[in-house]
Amino acid sequence: MKKNLLNGIDYMFFRIERVYFKREGEGTFTATMIISLFLMLSILCPFLVFARNFYGTSFLQSNSTLLSILVITLQLIFLIITYIRYRKVGKSLNLKWGNEKEPDKTNHGILIVIVLLSPLILLFLDIVL
Repeated sequence: MKKNLLNGIDYMFFRIERVYFKREGEGTFTATMIISLFLMLSILCPFLVFARNFYGTSFLQSNSTLLSILVITLQLIFLIITYIRYRKVGKSLNLKWGNEKEPDKTNHGILIVIVLLSPLILLFLDIVL
C-alpha cells in the first residue's frame, strides 16, 4: 500500500513537473510546492471536518492561533520532505513515465486534478451540507 501511494504521488509530481518544465527546468519548485500543499491539505481537511462536526466551530475559533501554527509547521515539514525526495529524481521519473500515450496522459491528468482538489472538495461539502 505504501509503495502504491508513493508511486501515485511520484506520478503526480512528474506530471506537474512536466507542466512547469519549460518555465522552471528540471526539479521544479512549483511541483514541490503543489505536492507538499496537497499532502498538508490531505491531513488538515479531514481533521477540520472531524473537529467541526464533533466539537463545533467555537472550538476552531478559540484555537485558531494554535491551528495556524500547526498548518504552517505541517506545510514546512512537507515542503522539506518533498524537496529532499524529489530534488534529483526527475530523470528516473521521466524514464518511468516519459513515453506515456496521449489518451492516457489526458485521463491521468483529469484524475490528478480530481485527487489534488479532493481535500478541498471534502472541506467544501462539509461546510455546505
